[in-house]
Amino acid sequence: MMDLRWYGAREVDSHPKALSQIEPIYPEAARRRGQTGWVKLRLKIDEFGGVKEAEVVEATPAGVFDLATLQAFEQARFEPARKQGRPVRYEGYFRVVFELD
Repeated sequence: MMDLRWYGAREVDSHPKALSQIEPIYPEAARRRGQTGWVKLRLKIDEFGGVKEAEVVEATPAGVFDLATLQAFEQARFEPARKQGRPVRYEGYFRVVFELD
């Protein structure tokens, strides 16, 4: 039987790991203004490592880095979370920080 449950961070033995570096494109307007910030995402990652849902739950400053972050994470692939050795669906939070070099 297939497990359709979404597991949280404390319920899995290993968390999802990105298969490659996830690098959102720094918005040009924010770069010109010298703006930095962060975005907190809620992601649902299925048992195959695909992102099924991505939602901004918090961002500072609001609205500046949201779209770039969503676009990067919606395309990302992950090694799925595991529970008792098998891949499972995972729902968790990811924080992305935007800093200028």
